[in-house]
Order: sequence, then structure tokens, then C-alpha cells
Amino acid sequence: MAISRVTDYAAVQSMNDGIANADFGFRDYNKTSYLAELPDPAIDAYAEWAQRMPSKYGLVELMTIDGPASGVDPGATPLGARSARFNHVITAGWRDPAEDDVNIAWADAFHAAMSPYYGAGVYVNYLDRGEPAEVIQTAYGRANWARLRQLKRRYDPGNLFRRNHNIPPSES
Repeated sequence: MAISRVTDYAAVQSMNDGIANADFGFRDYNKTSYLAELPDPAIDAYAEWAQRMPSKYGLVELMTIDGPASGVDPGATPLGARSARFNHVITAGWRDPAEDDVNIAWADAFHAAMSPYYGAGVYVNYLDRGEPAEVIQTAYGRANWARLRQLKRRYDPGNLFRRNHNIPPSES
């Protein structure tokens, strides 16, 4: 089993198609976080847990996110967390509901094994449903989160649009 390989841009952009565009009933669970560095123990943990993937539909990614994206002022866009070097994504994917526990446990344990190496922040597109506000907030940074909550209060005070990774309206 290949742990890594050089892949062209179009192939990378279509890697998640089977999960993101899966047929009705496909089950998935995601964990994600940024890494500032990739020390040897993190690589070892990554390789160990990637090989333990319980389903052929799972996917793990480690993407570089530096370069021009990290040069943007964090206040210029809602996505304020831009200082990490890598984005780590763990996607458990499966079809049989009887496999829920084993797949979710694998993703959670993989994420826990990598947590000593995670830095501040997450990429909001890879968050799973039901993440707490404290985790969602790390995708934006404290200042942007406050600004987004004020905008939400102004344009959606009743929180009608809440089924995404919710940004609740500010209280004041």
C-alpha cells in the first residue's frame, strides 16, 4: 500500500469526488487540524494510523498550505488562520451502518495521536457536522470570528442559516 505519491493537480482536485459526491446512504466522518511543522514522530504517527484505516473508502490527506495563501492579511478575508504549514485531514468513509463505531473510533484515535503536533486552527471545509463553536472559531481566528458574529447578528439575527458550521449571531 502506497503511503504517499506525487500526484498531478487534477487528480488531487478529484480525490474526494467519491466521498463528497457519494450516493445516498454513504457515511463519512471527518477530523482535521493544521500543523506548523512535521517532525519525525508526527510522520511516524501518520504512517501508523493511515495503515489502520478500517474501510477502503477512507482517505487521509496532508497538504501544504503555505506560499501566497499565507501572505494574505488574516483580517482581509474571513479565513484568518493562515500561519500553518500543513493541513491534515482524516476522512473515514463507509457504507454499512454497522461499521459506524469502528470508523468513527479510528478517525478519533488518529486525530488524538496527531494532536501533540497540531497547531492553532482548522480549515473549515473539512470540519465534520456538530463540531463545537470553539473548534469552528479556530478556522477564522478570534477577531474574524467576532466580526462574523456581528454580521450574522445584523443579517441573520434569528440564525436561520445554521445548518453549516454555524457562526451564531453575537449577543450584543
